[in-house]
Amino acid sequence: MALINGLKALIAIGHTGPVKICGDSKLVINQMKDRVHAKSDRIRSLYEEAMELVQQFERITWRQVPRKHNSEAEALSWQAYAEAWQTGPPLAGNI
Repeated sequence: MALINGLKALIAIGHTGPVKICGDSKLVINQMKDRVHAKSDRIRSLYEEAMELVQQFERITWRQVPRKHNSEAEALSWQAYAEAWQTGPPLAGNI
């Protein structure tokens, strides 16, 4: 969801030129590079939504950053996860 929300935010501010996306999920980066295919229906629908958004950009460069080198993003993701739990389990329809 972070990828989708980030792409939507860039589109909302009118930035559809070249973009460099860095993420710590090797699976997500490889899916977006078409190296790995989503197997579950839920993940496939998120992939398809992301791919629709990607088409709106001039060019996207993908880079996988290991979590151990991405501690600030890791901390923010856990903070968001904890906040989501305040309104219910994050994976129970909030995604």
